[in-house]
Amino acid sequence: MSSLIPDNERLVIFIDELDRCRPTYAVKLHERVQHFFDNEKITFVFSVNLLELRNTIKKFYGANFDGDRYLDRFFDVIIPIPDPD
Repeated sequence: MSSLIPDNERLVIFIDELDRCRPTYAVKLHERVQHFFDNEKITFVFSVNLLELRNTIKKFYGANFDGDRYLDRFFDVIIPIPDPD
């Protein structure tokens, strides 16, 4: 995929509402996207409800699975959006 990105350019991929997908789809997408995380030319922006995504992961791997630890492998920066007034 790097060869498709011009020099000194960056590809930004937005993934929204992953927390609303079937648990199997959400986890498999995360695991596929992970292969591109080491590429400095590609940035992923996930817009998700972390509480719901943790629940999705627990549904996939089991109730005792640590969803926070799992998500820490994927997200470098988490920017919470405050509730509107």
